[in-house]
Amino acid sequence: MLKFIKFALLILLVLTLLLGLAIVFLPDHYEVRRELTIEADAATIHPHVEELARWEQWCAWNVEAFPSLVNTYTGPERGVDSSWSWTMDEGPGSLVITASDPLRGVWFDLAFGEPGRVMHSKGVIQYFPSADSTRVAWTNQGQLSGVSKLMGPLLDSMMGRDFESGLAELKRLVETSVD
Repeated sequence: MLKFIKFALLILLVLTLLLGLAIVFLPDHYEVRRELTIEADAATIHPHVEELARWEQWCAWNVEAFPSLVNTYTGPERGVDSSWSWTMDEGPGSLVITASDPLRGVWFDLAFGEPGRVMHSKGVIQYFPSADSTRVAWTNQGQLSGVSKLMGPLLDSMMGRDFESGLAELKRLVETSVD
């Protein structure tokens, strides 16, 4: 029994060391970016992005995906200082538009998590017009510290999947309303 306890303590020590090293050496910054081309001009896309209540129509963060989601909108209906906050079983969050340009995109601050454990980040949905279409890029970036650095490698796949489905739905919504 004593050998087992020593072995278990050794394993625990090695795991603690590995966890500590991972926290020290993992990046303290993350960036998630996805893009998609929409067959419409930026001015046609912009109202769907600038008015936060319209995100329910295309964003992956909706009641269908999260049945406990309760949305609240404050501030102006669209544009700078428009605010969207939510509660759900997975935790609360908020998004506030900090800049909006019908030809370039929408910039925002994003926060997820319970008080004391809130993860803050910056986001942008940017437009890159071409002849008959617009490339739309959705980017989110933020800082990681301590144990949250362990989530860093997972964020691209987790958030990226939501960005991809959101952009695909935005494309469908915009292109079917243009016709």
